[in-house]
Amino acid sequence: MFDEANLPPKYFVRNYAFILAFIIPTTLLGIFLLAVFTIPLIISINTGLELARHEIWAAIALNILVFGSVLYPLFISYTESSLIFTEKSIAKKWLFGEKKLLWSEVVSVYTIGPRLTIKTNDKRLSVNLNYFRDPDELIIFIRDHIDLNTDAS
Repeated sequence: MFDEANLPPKYFVRNYAFILAFIIPTTLLGIFLLAVFTIPLIISINTGLELARHEIWAAIALNILVFGSVLYPLFISYTESSLIFTEKSIAKKWLFGEKKLLWSEVVSVYTIGPRLTIKTNDKRLSVNLNYFRDPDELIIFIRDHIDLNTDAS
């Protein structure tokens, strides 16, 4: 058997329908906006259309916004799907590393809508319950680990 330090992480089935429903429309919208605004602009410039400096900057800003609107749901879905639950901690990957909270350091847990927030004295980690197929199972797991730690003190 496993000892407590070497237990594998607890896996909760993700709600992939929700994740895809979040990613696909924004990606399609981004492709549509690029097709409607950027491609005709590039074709016009290639055929000799002169643009003012503010028009070029507006086109660049629009493309950055569209690109960001496509990347944002991908990033959010990645971070929400990368949660790792173990007997000692909860961890979530971010763009530049990982945020990890030990169950023994948790001071409060609260929800606002579908978002569950777990706080320690100096850190906070949010979990969107919509990304899990059975959020009640996840809540029970978290509550059991918080209860275990409060009983031990």
